Amino acid sequence: MTLWKQRWRQFDYGPVYKALRLATAAWLSFIFAAALLHVENVYWAAMPVWVISQDSRGLLLGRAAWRITGTLIGAVAGFAVLHMPLPEPVQLSLASLAIGVCAGLTHLLRGVRAYGAMMAAITIAIVVVPSALAPGTSIHLAGERVICTLVGVIVTTLVMAFWTPPSARQQFYESVRRFAAEAVLLAARVIAHPFNHTGGERNILIEISELESRSMLVSASSHDGRRRLRHVNALVTAALDIMATAYALAAQIRRGHQIPETLAEDLAAISEHLRSGAPGPAPMLAPGALYHTPVIQRLTDALALIDRSERRLFLRNNVSLKGAEPRAHLDGPRDWSLAWQTAMTTGAAALLATNGVHFLGLAAFVPMAMAVCIFSIVLSSLPLPQQIAPHLFAGVCAGVLASVVYRLMLQPMATTTPLLILSVVPFILLGAFARTWPRTAIAAIDANMCFMLSSQAGHMAAATSDVLYESAAMLLGTALIAGSFMLLPRLPHKRAIAVAHSIRRDIERLLALPPATEPRRQWRSRMHRQILRMMVHLNRASGFGEEVPRSLLAILNLGHAIVSLHLCAQNGDKMATRALLVLRSFSRRPQLVADKLLRMAEHTGDAATTGPLQMAADALMRSQYLFVLAAKRNRRGPESPDDIPYQPF
Repeated sequence: MTLWKQRWRQFDYGPVYKALRLATAAWLSFIFAAALLHVENVYWAAMPVWVISQDSRGLLLGRAAWRITGTLIGAVAGFAVLHMPLPEPVQLSLASLAIGVCAGLTHLLRGVRAYGAMMAAITIAIVVVPSALAPGTSIHLAGERVICTLVGVIVTTLVMAFWTPPSARQQFYESVRRFAAEAVLLAARVIAHPFNHTGGERNILIEISELESRSMLVSASSHDGRRRLRHVNALVTAALDIMATAYALAAQIRRGHQIPETLAEDLAAISEHLRSGAPGPAPMLAPGALYHTPVIQRLTDALALIDRSERRLFLRNNVSLKGAEPRAHLDGPRDWSLAWQTAMTTGAAALLATNGVHFLGLAAFVPMAMAVCIFSIVLSSLPLPQQIAPHLFAGVCAGVLASVVYRLMLQPMATTTPLLILSVVPFILLGAFARTWPRTAIAAIDANMCFMLSSQAGHMAAATSDVLYESAAMLLGTALIAGSFMLLPRLPHKRAIAVAHSIRRDIERLLALPPATEPRRQWRSRMHRQILRMMVHLNRASGFGEEVPRSLLAILNLGHAIVSLHLCAQNGDKMATRALLVLRSFSRRPQLVADKLLRMAEHTGDAATTGPLQMAADALMRSQYLFVLAAKRNRRGPESPDDIPYQPF
């Protein structure tokens, strides 16, 4: 008895309480829609709870707001398209186009805004697919979808928000500061040991890219959090610049250039100050004439940006945000190629599904078309859909099986509103506990959603044959979509190759600037984002591109060198103009171009040109692994890493 009481006291009741709150929110939403609003598709009201409930209050409120916004946009778009004076196949084609556009936006919008785009695409499908069979139902479906979404979101927010903890923004900011300190420490090690490969940049870059990708989610529904994002971005970009500058400085040391003896120690002290979070400004580099060289000045500027951004990030009352500093140079995380691919995939799936319903005219085909549209949208919005597809299919199978049990055994007896409300209680409770159990949490989302969608709770009981046909149709549609993503997976190493190609193209554009054009700082904004994107893909493709992270840092140095050469060329330096022409073939013959640049540096007497020439040559030799990746897309450049001579570092 004592052992039983001890286990009872040690039992974690948190998931149980959360499951009960989820069930309460879903059931109350169902009650409001059934007993007070008397809508036909009452099950829609209980669906939002399973997806907008989150681990942080800010994310919950953000998803709630964007679910309502996306639903309104989708309902209006679906209704508008279906009431255009056009033939019905043309209307359905336009609706499919709208679905594809909204689905593609999930890879262009940041944070919870992407969820709003996904909800718009799903709502268009929910309005359009049944209307392809019965065109007069569009306004009824659109209206009920909006009403039930409002009910579900409001009830879920009221029930769940009070017990949901706020976003852990302070811990997130401390993580960003810690990895900025790691970047400074790596710079100290690289400078202290210029002839050795210290390593470590891959892990730091991966962690920084993951932290940056989480920044919008952590700051969801927080005005103060969004304002502090500029300081997070500044820390990220400064950390990248510090690591890249350290490798450029190490190359100069190997070439015989002198640097202040205490530089590595100063950087280590700054790193320790950042890591400790001690109040007050960080220790800066000791003054000296050697610190006025361009490379060390670049290092000093990045350190000053880290110190300034770190202090302002942790200000309790961040009143000095406006005008404190220019926005950090970091492009938005827009993946246009993936957005285009998603739009084409989901648009084509919706086109086939909606026109299939229209031309076949079979009611049993509607669930299959609905599954094709909805799950193609959901899976296409994910970075690696092939990993979630098996869980999604398992959840749909469980939800459809539960709906068959409900429709055959309980729905015929739910002839009154009270009986209807009571009939769904066991399934809501079971779904809530499955949603909070870690082993079933992912599949339970789709299980609960599909049960609500397939159960048709609130409708009249159907014949057994109709129930079985409709259930089989939904399973078949889900199997087609999930199987397609599993058989044709989205490979992260191919995404990395695409990013490498994009980086090479950006360098080519920077080289092709007209002579009178001042090199803009926009290239840094884009290059920093490209580096973070590349590291996200390399992290997903574990073991792929081990040498690429150092090449990415070298690309930053190459960009800085090209900008410096442009400035020298504008001042009439013919050697700089010639170097820019030589660099045009950097990706096809990087080693040959580097050798030419080094010979040019030996024959120029201008120190302002010698430094950029040497930096460009060093960067080309270190970035060849990146050119190998870029070459795999269109077969330009070295064919394999074996063609690249080993460069000890």
